[in-house]
Amino acid sequence: MRGMNYLRDYNVEFNILAVVNKLTCKHAREIYAYFKSLGIQFLQFIPIVEMDPATGQVCDYIMSPEEYGEFLCEMWDEWVRPGYPEVSIRDFEALIERLLGGAPSLCSFDSACNQYCMIEHNGDVYPCDFFCDPKYRLGNINDTPLPEIFRGTKHQGFAGLKSCYPEECYACRWLDLCHGGCTKDRMLGANLYGGEKARASCYFCKAYRMFFEHAYDRMLALKDVIWARVRAAAGRGIGAQP
Repeated sequence: MRGMNYLRDYNVEFNILAVVNKLTCKHAREIYAYFKSLGIQFLQFIPIVEMDPATGQVCDYIMSPEEYGEFLCEMWDEWVRPGYPEVSIRDFEALIERLLGGAPSLCSFDSACNQYCMIEHNGDVYPCDFFCDPKYRLGNINDTPLPEIFRGTKHQGFAGLKSCYPEECYACRWLDLCHGGCTKDRMLGANLYGGEKARASCYFCKAYRMFFEHAYDRMLALKDVIWARVRAAAGRGIGAQP
């Protein structure tokens, strides 16, 4: 809390990254109200997914896809309750961006896993903070310029894994929104259910389908509101900020 107040004192914007687990997923409404009470303006939620190497199953504190789906639905309902969101939630805004014709700002919902990379203290570069494993190492900035690493075949090969969808994805009406989910969650699905890792279903597939069925109509309505605001702003000759 003290660090957050320091940032505010110097007008530094910040984002809260909140991890969702089997305990917290049952309290979406309370979590949202708490962050709002602190005056938080930018939020992002990330579902924790870890496998117990001893059992080959997800750890006890990992929520089920159904539980995560319920969390997303409840959080969405709180977010849109005022009619127009008062707080930025990156997870939801990325989907609205997609409906507006843009690229989603959240890599989980993009068509390729190459929006950014992660650099370790020694200069080693990895495609993502979830894949800091020697077999995914892309290079080192002490040896190779970062733009060259980013454009390299290793990084592009990793990025392409996300578009290797399982067959059931091609028949799903939501593919254009989720693009198969996060690569790490698809690899977990392969470990749990078998099959080729690149083409496995996302562990949270059911969660996303639950959420889209619940929220899609209101997503479209919110998209229309944003477009109307943009057009109105353009008509007044000011910056088109939704």
